[in-house]
Amino acid sequence: MGLVASQARLLMLTSRMSDLEFMMQQISQQRIMLTNAANTIAMQQIQGMNLAQNASNPLVNPAANAQQAQQAQADAYNRMVNYKLEMIHNIDKNLETQLQQYTTQHKAAETEVESVKKIIDKNIEMTFKYVS
Repeated sequence: MGLVASQARLLMLTSRMSDLEFMMQQISQQRIMLTNAANTIAMQQIQGMNLAQNASNPLVNPAANAQQAQQAQADAYNRMVNYKLEMIHNIDKNLETQLQQYTTQHKAAETEVESVKKIIDKNIEMTFKYVS
């Protein structure tokens, strides 16, 4: 491979590595947003648990029918929160898989960049070597 072709290959690989790094940063940002959403949902789950505790407390809610209705509402609320947390967990697993794929591609590109740099160095050495 000639010097110009090697240099073009190096530039292309550098561009690919930059693209991969950008995609990995985007995935990391999405995972941070998912973590924030999970924290918000966890806070909602705590509120649902408080609602369930109040429903079972006879001092707060003396009527039996109202207590059962409130308990059913708290249970439904907790099921909804658990469903949301499970969805977030699944999305996070998918993002983690994508991140691993991009990391593997990035490592492969780094290895190829090192190889191309060696080729360029050898080409320069052979081209500009002084023969006496």
